[in-house]
Amino acid sequence: QEIAALDGLRALAALSVLVYHALSTAGAQIIVGGHDLTWTYFYTESGVDLFFTLSGFLLFLPYARAILGGRVAPIVLEFYRRRALRILPAYYVCLGVVTLMKFSVYATPVGVPTVLAPLVLLHDIAPAFNRTLSGPFWTLAVEWQFYLVLPLIAWGIARVSGGSPRRLIAGVLGACEIHRALLHDHA
Repeated sequence: QEIAALDGLRALAALSVLVYHALSTAGAQIIVGGHDLTWTYFYTESGVDLFFTLSGFLLFLPYARAILGGRVAPIVLEFYRRRALRILPAYYVCLGVVTLMKFSVYATPVGVPTVLAPLVLLHDIAPAFNRTLSGPFWTLAVEWQFYLVLPLIAWGIARVSGGSPRRLIAGVLGACEIHRALLHDHA
């Protein structure tokens, strides 16, 4: 779903993450008036949370409209096809380049499981493989896993809401609470 203002906000969220990584990698220090304010750039890391939140909202929006309008939900296979075409080609190219660089340039041993876990976008689940090829790849794994469960979440919310806006909001909040509880139990 396209909402220009939110696309701009998503771009700012992505840019803030880029700024965070650039400053962090460079070991930048921010000194203003003799005061060390280096810690302030750590707030730009929250762009990841904002990006995920906005993406979840925009991806759920067609389902919410269908629920509230009494229409048929988006076709699941079409949803998966669009998501796959949006992220997988570039992801697999980057994965291939990073794997070749690790193996050929840096002479880092790259075993089959180390490549297989990111190949199926499950490397963030297994600590032994998470961030072994590339740190930022974890975000794509999380995004892909969200894509896989979103139609099921939307179906559950549709069953709970019965087309009522209040119950739809309650269903979304309930799904968020379940997610929070699962993360808390996992930590």
